[in-house]
Amino acid sequence: MAIWDDVVPRAEQQVYEDGGWGGRVGFGSRPALLVVDMYTAFVDPAYPFASPGARESARRDRVLLDAARAGRRARLLHPGRARHVADRARAVEDAGVYRPIMERPEAYQIVPELAPRSDEPVIVKAFPSGFVGTNLLALSRLPRRGHRSS
Repeated sequence: MAIWDDVVPRAEQQVYEDGGWGGRVGFGSRPALLVVDMYTAFVDPAYPFASPGARESARRDRVLLDAARAGRRARLLHPGRARHVADRARAVEDAGVYRPIMERPEAYQIVPELAPRSDEPVIVKAFPSGFVGTNLLALSRLPRRGHRSS
């Protein structure tokens, strides 16, 4: 049983299956691992937005990160902290959930177990999404390390 079986009606699932959707598609020729929002503020239970399972998630993410690094095929893209801590604190305040602890610079540091290496790009987020207003698309076009671009 798939996790969506109790949400998506069987008739709708059949439409997708009949159209050739579903099954495995593989990772493509240039897979990437994108580690999103693994900041102190979202992992450390001292912060109001950390989830109870975040520390365990960081440990499991490290296993994926190690595998991607070993394969030397993945582009490793870590959304980094906002340009200015004040920008992030203002965004939280605008959302109506302001907490002074969120103004601490260390709140937006990537947790040590997932810290990027010096040769890995870091995406600087200015908005809650790692896909809006970032250089993610430009980084996806870069040649892989150790490979010549075609």
